[in-house]
Amino acid sequence: MFIHTPYRFLALCQQALGSVVHPFIRDGNGSDMEAGGNVETILEECGSVAEAKYLLQRLLAFSLEQGFIAAKAKSDHKESEARIQQLEQEARINESLLSQVIEDKDIVDDLSQVMI
Repeated sequence: MFIHTPYRFLALCQQALGSVVHPFIRDGNGSDMEAGGNVETILEECGSVAEAKYLLQRLLAFSLEQGFIAAKAKSDHKESEARIQQLEQEARINESLLSQVIEDKDIVDDLSQVMI
């Protein structure tokens, strides 16, 4: 069986990826979900070694790409959190400085009234 259309390729990749990733996915209760198959089954369905090799190469490339995307998203998220913390700290400092300026202005106003 050789892949004649991109749709067949995508279907096989999704099936392969699902069977590889599925055992590692946990449900909301923290228990492992039941695996629906594995890569060996998919490779056994291949009509030739060339097709199996092609599928594995594409699956590896796809997996690496998804890994890089996930790592970039995690990095971006950490950067965003750090920036938020920095802005919150700057806001606290600005608030403190503003309150100090207001207090100083009140003191100057009080002194001005006393001197008049």
